[in-house]
Amino acid sequence: MLAACASSPSKPPPQRAPDPVIETRTEVRTVCPSEVTAPLAPRPEPAAGAELTGNELGMAWLGAILSRLGLVEGRMHDAAEACQ
Repeated sequence: MLAACASSPSKPPPQRAPDPVIETRTEVRTVCPSEVTAPLAPRPEPAAGAELTGNELGMAWLGAILSRLGLVEGRMHDAAEACQ
């Protein structure tokens, strides 16, 4: 008999358990911050007798700021509706 055969175990090695199956699930949820879903404060109304005066450049700047404010307010409204 060969030396290698004489030293081999009489029982076969135990069977290895199959590799575990790993299942991955992904869940996508829309989460909106409270700043988006909070109601906007009402627009302030000018007081009776309020006057706005300024030079042409100052009034152009004020018009641009108010226009930008309207765009931001519209985006906030759209974002709040998208969160519902």
